Amino acid sequence: MQPGTDGRSVLLLKAFAALDAMHKGKGTRGVFASIGQQLIICDELCTAGFEKEERKTVREAHAALVRADWDARSTGIWSLTDTDYEAVRQAVLVYETQLRLAPHVNVLEAELRMVRLQLDSDSTRKAA
Repeated sequence: MQPGTDGRSVLLLKAFAALDAMHKGKGTRGVFASIGQQLIICDELCTAGFEKEERKTVREAHAALVRADWDARSTGIWSLTDTDYEAVRQAVLVYETQLRLAPHVNVLEAELRMVRLQLDSDSTRKAA
């Protein structure tokens, strides 16, 4: 992947930076959300056929984020345990491979699906 060619390197950098912050216990709700967004894109790319055999890895990372969210609600600290860090790190490595393999249009489509999911989720919360 050539840095700066189409934004994929920025997506990957964001994912690794967010992962690092969470591992060091310096995460925030925004950092947490950023990792979650990247994992949704990763899952969408699995659905599109890029590293589809790694979907379990991505789902385990989602579960790790659910645990981090649960912990942060009671402690106020946005972090990942060592085990959960490793689960998310493995998914970010899958994401790295996907960004290298998937054509730019597929990455953009996955990003668009992630945004639609967020908008649907926001609309549901506001209606409740």
